[in-house]
Amino acid sequence: MKLIYLSQLRLPTKNAHGLQIMKMCESFAAARAEVVLLVPRRFNLVRDDPFSFYGVKRLFKIIKVPAVDLYFLRFIPEKISAFLLLGTFFVSAKLYLWFQRFDYVYTREIFFGLVAKNFIFEAHNFPSRVGRLYRFIFGRVRYFVVLNNYLRDNFLRQDVPADKIIVSPDAVDRNFLQDVPAKEGARQILGLPADKKIVLYSGNFFSWKGVDTLALAVSLLPRDLFFVFVGGTKNEDLKRIKSIVGDKDNALIMGYRPNKEVPAYLSAADVLVLPNSAKQDISSLYTSPLKLFEYMASGRPIVASDLPSLREILNEANCVFFTPDDPQSLALAIAKVATNPALATSIANQALSEIGKFTWDARARNIMVKIKESLVKRS
Repeated sequence: MKLIYLSQLRLPTKNAHGLQIMKMCESFAAARAEVVLLVPRRFNLVRDDPFSFYGVKRLFKIIKVPAVDLYFLRFIPEKISAFLLLGTFFVSAKLYLWFQRFDYVYTREIFFGLVAKNFIFEAHNFPSRVGRLYRFIFGRVRYFVVLNNYLRDNFLRQDVPADKIIVSPDAVDRNFLQDVPAKEGARQILGLPADKKIVLYSGNFFSWKGVDTLALAVSLLPRDLFFVFVGGTKNEDLKRIKSIVGDKDNALIMGYRPNKEVPAYLSAADVLVLPNSAKQDISSLYTSPLKLFEYMASGRPIVASDLPSLREILNEANCVFFTPDDPQSLALAIAKVATNPALATSIANQALSEIGKFTWDARARNIMVKIKESLVKRS
């Protein structure tokens, strides 16, 4: 079977969706599909080879087609540049596809439905309003791959047949911690304090990620806890979090670090925090954070916002919840885990025992089963 994974992705990118797409292509290929990742040729300051950048095996091809990318021209409104990029990419993609033999196009680009049908759409969000345009596109999708049951229910309410929807949360590498030093060794390599308990957040610093809540909680906790924020990709986000934390010497706020370094940071931690905000639906209802599964695979205790999206995976047996957007509640949850070794060990071990269900290979295989069932029916 041949899959064309179509994405307007800037390749490589520091944002998590790039890792997710590359890992899915790798896992589809490992499941014996012939895979081509089709992306636009875009302006990019990151010059690294994508396979090396993401630590992905060269099991599939990457094809870049022409597109008009004006994002580097800051005086052009983003809506205009985004429209031009997507439109010209779809034209180039259609020209490419005309000369290819394949079974399905797989994409996270819903508007591909304007120029094609019978494709597989992976949904990571849901439109705030569903008018005729979206209903027209929904009718052209062969399968919907959705991250959780809240997305599934929204599509069902739009009369999408249940047998066209595959619920499939995000995932993590089976060998996520392979060759990663234990806590003491990881701290030495990363230059982190050996004599303090480390509370760590890994990921982007967007407001809906709830990082501001963790930043506010720093001043509410004892100074013998050391806080590490790692992963911000935008200067304005880094400045915002630094301004909230202030000049405290028990907090380290870092920008983006390569994907290959993330396991060591998690290994170095005593408590991992997932502080998603409840103020936006993408966070409270639809997200399936990559960091969640990395946290579970790390064998470290998790403190998480009590949100429907996170409760798809988490529960009282594998994490400690706190009230979203409430620094005081978060501080109490962190203190509870940091001062109770038995609880920390129990929830960390439970999360680790469940991670086998949430690997990229398992995710790809589950989706492939549905695709193959469809091909049999069509033949």
